[in-house]
Amino acid sequence: MGEQANARAAFDAWREVYNTKRPHEAIGLDVPADRYRSSKRAMPDLIAPPDYEPAAQVRKADGSAASASTDDPFAVPRPSRSLASRTTDTDGIFELCYRRHVLAQLDLRQNIVQSVNHVPEHSSTLSPV
Repeated sequence: MGEQANARAAFDAWREVYNTKRPHEAIGLDVPADRYRSSKRAMPDLIAPPDYEPAAQVRKADGSAASASTDDPFAVPRPSRSLASRTTDTDGIFELCYRRHVLAQLDLRQNIVQSVNHVPEHSSTLSPV
């Protein structure tokens, strides 16, 4: 068995214990499997591409530079994404956005890219539209 197969088997065994056997103090010593409920919300078959404002500079990011080899069992294909560069109130600073979410700030004055670390967790802010 290869290294990746061993890692996968170990993870699968750990996940089974974590979700079905190990009590969790945060949920009253229940196991997560006892608390899990399927979502009643239907997943769309296709998510419409983003519709950016005319002033935004839009580029495709396909993730190919970071893609894993095709024989990697953990590889997850990533679809192309349209990202927008938006101007800010400060000259030389732009925001890199996906839909309405700011992913990073680009400072062309100093050649700096600063990630945006805060991701809101409220479900309405994570909507695909």
